[in-house]
Amino acid sequence: MDLDISFDEKEHKYFFDGIEYISVTTFIKTILFEKFNEIEVSEILEKKEKEINHKYYGLNALQIRELWNKIKENGTNLHKTIERFYNNQTLTIEETEQKEFKHFMKYHKEQIISKNIKPYKSEFKIYDKELRIAGTVDMI
Repeated sequence: MDLDISFDEKEHKYFFDGIEYISVTTFIKTILFEKFNEIEVSEILEKKEKEINHKYYGLNALQIRELWNKIKENGTNLHKTIERFYNNQTLTIEETEQKEFKHFMKYHKEQIISKNIKPYKSEFKIYDKELRIAGTVDMI
């Protein structure tokens, strides 16, 4: 099924027979939920979070958005590292030493290996021709 559809990662768009399909992510972000206004929310948090123990304490709105972007980037990188791990590709020492990857490896050993679960396929593209919607399943 996933060989029939192509994905443009940069644009986050799927295509089947030259026809663009809406991605599940886009569908969720634009149709099911109101768009997240990071500028407005970060400005509210800048004014509101005055407790010394709060994670945004002492940060201005721009710094809060920069933090969010760093967290998003780290999450994307971790996702790619896990995908490469399951596809038996070589990982760098920096990748294997990341705290988040170590958490994943703990989960992998406790939940996957110990239960003899065999991952079948990662990044499996699926779609519906009638609805013209497509997405990617992380792992089957």
